[in-house]
Amino acid sequence: MTVWAKFDRLIQEEDAGGSSAESQVSLSPVALLMDDLNRLLVSFQGNTEAWVSTEGGAREAVMFARAFNAGKRAHPIRDESRRVLLTRCPECSLKALMWMPPDTPRGRAIIVCKNPACGHHINEEQFEEQFEEVLNG
Repeated sequence: MTVWAKFDRLIQEEDAGGSSAESQVSLSPVALLMDDLNRLLVSFQGNTEAWVSTEGGAREAVMFARAFNAGKRAHPIRDESRRVLLTRCPECSLKALMWMPPDTPRGRAIIVCKNPACGHHINEEQFEEQFEEVLNG
């Protein structure tokens, strides 16, 4: 048996509160989250309705949903669009600019004016150049 075969889970309880050299492994927050989610799915047998029809299954399903949503917030898969603060649109002069993340891994982010009458858009590099000109101008 290898050293790693002893670890059927990422976290193991220690006897009498002590700590051994084996428990000193540094784990990433994502690995801990995945371990927690897998622990909550132990009683899941593939049928969601049957799982939540029991009190214990319903409790675990709610705990799983909470842990999953907290993990999604803490470790987002992709960036979300967000407002560009303190900067006005170069076309309509309203504070309605939104930063939009790239759609593809090698794509470019764009800045879009959310004013329906304007709709101006510019890529992030051009926006930064214009912003530098304003600051240094």
